[in-house]
Amino acid sequence: MVTIPENTDVLIVGAGPVGMTTAIMLAKHGIRGVIIDKAEEIFRQPRAISLDNEALRILQWAGVDDSDFKQVAIARVKFKSPIFGEIACANSAGVIDCHPKLVTFYQPELEAVLDKAVTKKGAFKLIRGLSLEHFTDDEQGITATVKDSQGQQHDIRCRFMVGADGANSQIRKTLGLDFTRGRRYAEDWLIIDADNKDLSKRDYNLDYIEFLCDHKRTVPHMPAPNGKERWEFKLRANEDPQDFLCDAKTQELLTPWFPNNDAQIERKAIYRFQAKTAPNFSKGNSFLVGDAAHVTPPFVGQGLVAGLRDAANLSWKLAAVLQKQADQKILESYDQERRPHAKSMVRLAVMAGKIIMPKNFLAAALTHGTVSLLKHIPYLRNLLQELEIKPKNRFRKGLFMPRVSASKVDRGNHLPQTWLTHRDGQKLRSDDLMKGQFQLIGVGYDPVEHLSKDAKQKWRAFGGEVLQLCHKSQQLNRIDHEHCWEDEFGTIVPNFASIGRLIIVRPDQVVMTDGPLENADSLVEEALSLLGYCGPEVINRAILQQVS
Repeated sequence: MVTIPENTDVLIVGAGPVGMTTAIMLAKHGIRGVIIDKAEEIFRQPRAISLDNEALRILQWAGVDDSDFKQVAIARVKFKSPIFGEIACANSAGVIDCHPKLVTFYQPELEAVLDKAVTKKGAFKLIRGLSLEHFTDDEQGITATVKDSQGQQHDIRCRFMVGADGANSQIRKTLGLDFTRGRRYAEDWLIIDADNKDLSKRDYNLDYIEFLCDHKRTVPHMPAPNGKERWEFKLRANEDPQDFLCDAKTQELLTPWFPNNDAQIERKAIYRFQAKTAPNFSKGNSFLVGDAAHVTPPFVGQGLVAGLRDAANLSWKLAAVLQKQADQKILESYDQERRPHAKSMVRLAVMAGKIIMPKNFLAAALTHGTVSLLKHIPYLRNLLQELEIKPKNRFRKGLFMPRVSASKVDRGNHLPQTWLTHRDGQKLRSDDLMKGQFQLIGVGYDPVEHLSKDAKQKWRAFGGEVLQLCHKSQQLNRIDHEHCWEDEFGTIVPNFASIGRLIIVRPDQVVMTDGPLENADSLVEEALSLLGYCGPEVINRAILQQVS
């Protein structure tokens, strides 16, 4: 018999990759909680298959390394028209922030890794076979009523609740934040995962994703780990989806790739895509993440990626409030920062869908002909070929100081990740060194030397860390302390920030503020003021007043 806690810090509803990643990142900040899911075990059917460098970086923050689950790095993404041939090709080879630009993976394997990580941490209790019945929010927290597999109801009291309960989110609907606008695609899609063990039968090596943009039947096709491949077949309006779940029909669709009808089919499922965003990602003490907040067609592979961005943005903010590092008002920045970018990604996917699945021959001729011509214009060609069309995860408004023209440091943007070298020869990725803490970074100089005694005490009491980043082979103004590291490739120093700047970075690696060395004290004050941090002495006094 599973014991269901009566009280907890955070209740997460939904044990998919986004919910589990949120739990792991909260646990890393010392927060305890409960995760519930009505499913008894990990879902094994086809779902997300691609991750980009941003998603891999977030998983790194959660302690999941690229080597912990199998991946296939994708070199190119091709768009093929039956009329014009290859109309576009995007370059996805290479590395950004120490991770491949684009990989395919097997979602159940990733979920198993996340399950193991949650169990190992021990701070969050995962309870499967438990469904949310209803909840009430009294401003001080939430009382959630859940039902177990025997039909018994239990109450869980939590400070905050995170809805990671998918596209049909009960939490979103209860909060009155259900999808009101957007697009629901009328077409069904058959998703097939097959094992291609006999690679000798192939006359090509599939190291790319291809979109066969045929108005008669659109087909995305891609490689997956362990010699597997995925096909997604768009079904016509007059076709019964259930007919396509039989093996004979599936083998028929795969005939161009398996002429002997010998495909080893592992999974198949019918999906219908949507392109919608909730009007707000939070209300009261409840927050929406992943598909509960936004759903997107898979044409740019950003569904799960967007959910992981939610987890990274929200988790440290909840932790900061629970640990008295910040005022609860900072939680308003979650919607302010995440919703605009999520909407931009959904719009990009919808636009890509118009190219990938034209409605008829005329639409195909016009759309594909235009795209084919545009690739001859250098600027427009780079937008697609180098994936520059993908919206940057850079915030316009949010929990950071306004941008200033005097600095090339981009506030509200993420500090790039690079390899750092210590004098003792140790090498680390910069995010592994920073460990999800607030960082005061001195670019070329030791930031501690430029802080007053009072500012040092405030920063330490707050829990902030310090770091000196040196440029390659720097000798002068270089300290021997543990917090001095050399930027081996110049990614941060000097490419992102000039020598002599100080930067304050949030736990999600977003730049809060920056300035010259002489402004060190005021930068610390700016950051603490943004967070609403009032210092341990004020917090302790407030607690004593509540007790008395």
